[in-house]
Amino acid sequence: MRKIFTLIFLTLCTIAFAQQKRLYLFPDFVKTKIVYKAGAKFMIMANYDAANKKVMYYQNQELMELVSPELVDTIFFDNQKWVYHNKQFCQVVKRDNHEILIGWNITKVHDGYVGVYGISQVPSQRVELGDHFGMGGIAGAGGGMYNGSFGVNDKNGGRNMDVWSNKNHNTYYFTRKGKECKVNNLKSIYKAFPEHTDKIKECVGSNKTIMMEARQALALIDFCLSLDN
Repeated sequence: MRKIFTLIFLTLCTIAFAQQKRLYLFPDFVKTKIVYKAGAKFMIMANYDAANKKVMYYQNQELMELVSPELVDTIFFDNQKWVYHNKQFCQVVKRDNHEILIGWNITKVHDGYVGVYGISQVPSQRVELGDHFGMGGIAGAGGGMYNGSFGVNDKNGGRNMDVWSNKNHNTYYFTRKGKECKVNNLKSIYKAFPEHTDKIKECVGSNKTIMMEARQALALIDFCLSLDN
């Protein structure tokens, strides 16, 4: 029976092509438990590609992509619970009186470069998907809006340093009055809580809330839901 389950699992995976650029949520591949709706369970070392919204893992030293995610019931990255929701895997964050799902979506943005005299020079902005650039925080080690990285630029004989940052464009799901709400910016927050708009704007202004920062976004959603009590 175990061999049958293993064969099924392998058919639900595909080899990841080397040219695909990825941005991993966790700094390293972590011990991961996959539970399928049919009851099969597998332990692997995996990571979440937050740029392409894919679960990645290594099989015999080959990078693999988990496919047919709709057949998965739950994934546990280490001790973190994830579920497949609205066509992507979402992290389940338990709060005091409710749950919030985070649909992680991260891009790597080129902010400019620092010259030989330390002067930041910003060319036209471009976006690039990184490789093994862990985010962390709510998911791992930091969870903010930005995580910086540097790389030598060929301009001026390699004397400039490229400055990159990771930016969150997450989607958050929660239940309010028996209905699911989906928010990803302040405008959608106001739409989800139309009768509390003034109080929410006051909270956003006093706390200088930035929805692109995961912890701040979760705190704001907590505040909005508390207004219904």
